[in-house]
Amino acid sequence: MRLRQSEWGPLDTWAVSRIYVGQHCPQHCSGHGKCEEGVCSCDPGYTGSICKPRRRIDETMQADFGIRYEPDSDFIDIFGGEVIGGDKGCGTLLSGETLYFSDNGVREAQTKDLNTENEDYIEFYLRIGGGLPDCDGGETPEEGVVLQYSTDGGTTWKLLREMTPEKFRKAKFVHVVLPEDARSPLTRFRWWQPFHSGGGTDQWALDEIRVGHYEGRRTVEDNFNTQLNAIDKGVWSTITEGILGKYCQNRDRALILANQENDKFVVTKDLNLEAGDVIQFRINVGCSNQFRWDHIVMLDYSHDGGQTWRLLEDPCYQENDCDGKYTEGTMYYSGPHGYWQTVVIPVTEELAMHPVMLRWWQQGGYPFNFGLDDVYVGPPCEKNCHRNGVCEQTDCVCDEGFKGEEKLN
Repeated sequence: MRLRQSEWGPLDTWAVSRIYVGQHCPQHCSGHGKCEEGVCSCDPGYTGSICKPRRRIDETMQADFGIRYEPDSDFIDIFGGEVIGGDKGCGTLLSGETLYFSDNGVREAQTKDLNTENEDYIEFYLRIGGGLPDCDGGETPEEGVVLQYSTDGGTTWKLLREMTPEKFRKAKFVHVVLPEDARSPLTRFRWWQPFHSGGGTDQWALDEIRVGHYEGRRTVEDNFNTQLNAIDKGVWSTITEGILGKYCQNRDRALILANQENDKFVVTKDLNLEAGDVIQFRINVGCSNQFRWDHIVMLDYSHDGGQTWRLLEDPCYQENDCDGKYTEGTMYYSGPHGYWQTVVIPVTEELAMHPVMLRWWQQGGYPFNFGLDDVYVGPPCEKNCHRNGVCEQTDCVCDEGFKGEEKLN
């Protein structure tokens, strides 16, 4: 056996450690031990014939790279990259900070091992180049980014997705269903750029990485009164920098999406709905009676894990197309919806045909904002509470001044 470097310069150095040539060890000791005559000698914290971890390891992962995020909690190694603000590098991908790669040498992010036996997918946002001062280049497929997984501690890697630069000039959401081989007690993932033209060229960035499973939730209920952080209720997939507080004379706390240059998103986890269910929520756009056609809030749905979206209900203004049922669809404007209103939408057979995610979305911009409250998705309350209350656990909670079907004197 010979290891040889044919060309080198004064700054080129390399080293080799833990060489072993001999009888194969089972599963390469899971990458957490060294092989000695076909038997694993495990690293500290690992044990058994294939070096399994002594402690329970995480099953899911969510990395948003926000101000309080610690990369060491999810990643073994990050080479050639760092967490930076959304006003630098490749800009904002979803919201706030990103993991940005621009250094010379290796560019790679490698997660810790996860127990993915019961997990279904990995998803994230990615941008490669795109013409910004510090995010450009990536002219060939080789300068793209590949997503790989390993079930033996990084000894061998298998391809999950190859992402070429021309398809990621703008931030793009990627959702990958895990193959059966990637669902193991010890699976790690890495994003790796095989080639680039040197430091400060062919830059790329990641945001909002998530490893998880489909929940197929039957209902969503959130009045935003019981949790400290908006995401803590466990029914939301994504909320971009939303805060909880009083908004536009609301009677109690609501979810507020404001003061964000990036687009604002509130996205549910995946739902298994039935025809006849309802989507109920209270919404206030801009806290203003002045009509604005721009920066509307739109309610969309997705049947493919968030890869594509469309309006839950399209607007219709033409008599020939609407059968007399004119509608603005699920589009909510400042002015008509500049005060708190309850919205109730029946779930159609088409919507309930596949697992679905719902998304409230408003285009980015600091002056624009909206509030959301009393979200309920599931079996309807009787007569939808006559729209004088909200549904909670299939029971009506009446608005002030109402009881049952009657208005109080």
